[in-house]
Amino acid sequence: MVRLDGFVHGIYPKSEKLRVRIGRWERGSLSADELNDLIAEETTVYEDLFEGHALHTDPLFSWYDIFRPVVLMSSGMDLGPLTRFEETNTFYRIPQLHGPPSLRIPPDVFHELPENPPLPLYHSRKDPALFLPGPETLFRFSRNVGNLERRTFLEATCLIYAGIVTKLKPARTFIMERVKVDGIALEAISRITDPSGIMLFTTGNLEGNTFSGKQHRFHSIIVDPTRSNLQVARDHSTVPGIKLVDGHNTRMESVDEIRKKAEELSRGMNIERMIVANSDYLDFLPRKIADQKVKLLAGLGE
Repeated sequence: MVRLDGFVHGIYPKSEKLRVRIGRWERGSLSADELNDLIAEETTVYEDLFEGHALHTDPLFSWYDIFRPVVLMSSGMDLGPLTRFEETNTFYRIPQLHGPPSLRIPPDVFHELPENPPLPLYHSRKDPALFLPGPETLFRFSRNVGNLERRTFLEATCLIYAGIVTKLKPARTFIMERVKVDGIALEAISRITDPSGIMLFTTGNLEGNTFSGKQHRFHSIIVDPTRSNLQVARDHSTVPGIKLVDGHNTRMESVDEIRKKAEELSRGMNIERMIVANSDYLDFLPRKIADQKVKLLAGLGE
């Protein structure tokens, strides 16, 4: 039987209390220091859901979208207009690329940002996987007003990420690529930190030859649930990962359902251990449903 480890990643739905306080901060009736303290408190509440039984990223309660804090911390980029995010009912401020980006604000200190809650970038104190938007995704979701060459942008962004990782020293670094990546993107990602510490979220049908080379053996490659994708993840990562909890659907999966699907997909592949993740970050769901899905994933390893 395959051992399953639950993993929860990305922006998490805020409590009503936190939503109200952010609204007060936006109107200028709550200080950034007070908001920062509340975000730290809410992060502790979130982490108590796991009871130490699941891997996770910081809940990113201070992130309005997956790009904005990184853009605001960096030179060479700024924020454009609100734009629909993929095929969802949510929006993001489209990053505008003017020149090769570089890190200008440390990620781990209190710092007020325009149009976003203050830094630090993360508030967890339980050494979670560090969340970062994929460099290829950031490039493709941006407006390239400076006509930056793609490879130049990817390399510069990964230098920013390497600086964040060096500063914070996480055990794992989670890179969310919401678009298909090629060898150029993977080369850049593999230089952020030792690939054996990277958890790479992928999108679409993968090709094994894209991941060829020892530098691309990641800790985990998290894939859409097909046997061919899982085989690529098995061949090029230490612990293959698969998306079996729907981040857009309020329907609750069951432990038995997930175990059965994982066994079916991995049959004959000689996989002893597998990471089970949410298909997208859970901010698209009501908080009550998201909490239930977290507890489900936390229970997989019991």
